[in-house]
Amino acid sequence: MTWVTELARPDIVALKAYEHAVWEPELERLHANELPWRSFADESAAGLNRYPEPQPRALVERLADLYGVAPNSVLVGRGSDEAIDLLVRGFCRDESAATAIEYAMIAAGIGATIAGTIWGLGSSIKEVWWDKIANVIS
Repeated sequence: MTWVTELARPDIVALKAYEHAVWEPELERLHANELPWRSFADESAAGLNRYPEPQPRALVERLADLYGVAPNSVLVGRGSDEAIDLLVRGFCRDESAATAIEYAMIAAGIGATIAGTIWGLGSSIKEVWWDKIANVIS
């Protein structure tokens, strides 16, 4: 057991890795939300109608070489949100009082949109509603 698995939630460490269903190698398998055809405007090499490989071997090996670690020590993610989500799920329990900030950020964005809309509608809306909203918030 490594120091990382000692820190991780025991119920997560005990999970077996997901293995996708076996299919005929001569058939092309589509995942959910993938299309069997490409858009006429799609000039990409792999096709925008398909999901990218989750752990692209060439990228993982190159990153491992760059950072001087074993390839099985590299996790390629789809942006920082996914990596943060995986870390929180792997190391925090609900009772640890850890919360995800994603919902707070969404709420803040909605609030900013409402405020910007009210501000942009003109002085009559600002005079009528802005003071009421400001009073509620404070």
